[in-house]
Amino acid sequence: MPLGQDAASSGSDTATPVLARCGPATPAGRPARAGIESRKVRFNFPKPREAPAAVPRAAGLQGPPAAHRPLRRVAAHPTRALGKSSVMEAKDLQEELTCSICLDYFKDPVSIECGHNFCRCCLQRSWEPGGGQFPCPECRQLSSPAALRPNWVLARLTRTVRPGRQGPVPPGLCGRHWEPLRLFCEEDQRPVCLVCRESQEHQTHTMAPIDEAFENYREKLLKTQCDLKAKMKEAMRLHDMEVKSVTDWQNKMKNKRLSLSAEYAKLHRFLAEEEQLFLQRLSKEEEETKKKWNENSLRLNQIITSLKELILEVWEKSQCSSLELLQNPKDLLTRSENQDVNYSLEDLKVTSVCHIPMMKEMLKQVQGYSSNYTESYEDGCEDYPTLAEYVQDFLNHLTEQPGSFETEIEQFAETLNGWVTTDDALQELVELIYQQATSIPNFSYMGARLCNYLSHHLTISPQSGRFRQLLLQRCRTEYEAKDQAAKGDEVTRKRFHAFVLFLGELYLNLEIKGTNGQVTRADILQVGLRELLNALLSNPMDDNLICAVKLLKLTGSVLEDAWKEKGKTDMVEIIQRIENVVLGANCSRDVKQMLLKLVELRSSNWGRVHVTSTYREATPENDPNYFMNEPTFYTSDGVSLHCS
Repeated sequence: MPLGQDAASSGSDTATPVLARCGPATPAGRPARAGIESRKVRFNFPKPREAPAAVPRAAGLQGPPAAHRPLRRVAAHPTRALGKSSVMEAKDLQEELTCSICLDYFKDPVSIECGHNFCRCCLQRSWEPGGGQFPCPECRQLSSPAALRPNWVLARLTRTVRPGRQGPVPPGLCGRHWEPLRLFCEEDQRPVCLVCRESQEHQTHTMAPIDEAFENYREKLLKTQCDLKAKMKEAMRLHDMEVKSVTDWQNKMKNKRLSLSAEYAKLHRFLAEEEQLFLQRLSKEEEETKKKWNENSLRLNQIITSLKELILEVWEKSQCSSLELLQNPKDLLTRSENQDVNYSLEDLKVTSVCHIPMMKEMLKQVQGYSSNYTESYEDGCEDYPTLAEYVQDFLNHLTEQPGSFETEIEQFAETLNGWVTTDDALQELVELIYQQATSIPNFSYMGARLCNYLSHHLTISPQSGRFRQLLLQRCRTEYEAKDQAAKGDEVTRKRFHAFVLFLGELYLNLEIKGTNGQVTRADILQVGLRELLNALLSNPMDDNLICAVKLLKLTGSVLEDAWKEKGKTDMVEIIQRIENVVLGANCSRDVKQMLLKLVELRSSNWGRVHVTSTYREATPENDPNYFMNEPTFYTSDGVSLHCS
């Protein structure tokens, strides 16, 4: 809707611009632009004065009489010390040079049949699609598109007058219309004036009062500043953890070096050359790790520096004036949101594998080394042509001397880390340990401990828990045939019973570390043991029942505690089935006696409630813990033996 400008009260030497909006339709009958009525602004106008004498029109300017011409939009100029007549002449001239559609200076002005002038592009946008004649936007007289005539005089005059605004724009005014900047355009991200809002460029844009937009974006910037500070705090926390991790790693490296020096001191005459070699490897690893840590530390420092710069930039932006703050604030917000602390801490480990590659005959010459140590496996695997021979020899040695586990397992794991480098080799290692644990009854416990240690210390696979996964897959193959094995021939059942007892040992010894560092047992093994007990009790042959008794003596207390924590009554059901077997199954008298003893043991909380009051030799009659404390040994054919 065209806007007009009224002079100030009588006696004033300067003209004060006044913005007003007209109603739904112009005096000439032109309908109001959509959305104008809802955004109407009221002003208190001064009382009307007698209109001044008409200013002669410039040559070539045509238009309807002043009485039929609606108010025009007049862009406010800075106050100038001009006389009344000069101001009115400037107003009339500006009015004649303003298009009543776009409310801006004419661009390619054309005249239509009724004599009114408009921008060519404004007229073309107002035509009906596919229509012939169109009504004049001011007087509604019909005109034909073919009657458009360029108004060269008006175009030259517009070009002459327009440079008058090319000078410096005063603060707070629109550089295009010299109107006060009262609105903020969300799409263009800049302040605009009221005339800009009515233009075609901003017709569909979202506008907000400049004060409201200022408060809104200032609040967003302050919130972004807080978020950036939180990110910087997180980055600094990670940096501190990184420093602590490096310190721990340096201590481990120091301890490792001291340990190696002590070992090689005993063998200095034979191993001087090898000692220097391995120390060089450690130094190289140390340099590489330090280099990697320095790169990571530099990356963290860069993140922290970037966050500091963003925080300072956001703070400076938030302290700016409203117009400066609203100059594309979304760019700063977007950069702040995209600045993330993408960094993950690495677990620094000592990966160098150091062996003592000397012959056993040479080790015998070193004073202080016993024959047991000579026959141990700290001399690496150089004497073995294949991995299978090395692992099998170590497993046999561990079966004969279980006490050597603590002293030799670390070197065994380090040797495997240097040898086992493929999935096939890892699969072969799992199969060798599984066969040893299920074919030799006395090795089931030691095999479970070995599996637990290797699952945490083998570093040959990038996937966490790879050894444990292959082991559980191998056990699952045997587990799926449980029903057929429990009712098979004697040889099949014997192999099945060895697997059941190994799985029980594995459930007790295989530790799984959670995300928070807590140690738990494998739930999948707990479920598997329940189904294995069902298979054994569903086929109540003597050897199956004996295997069930051994399994419950081994894992009964742990299983019942775990089931109680989950609110399950599985142990009650198992004991009920055992009592039914005692009453109805055709098993031997000795086996029934074993089952009754097991029920009695469970009724005394698996021997964990009472203790012998006075010192005397423990017997099944005076010590409920007897069955729990007495270790079980087996002969080569699987028959259980007492400790004596």
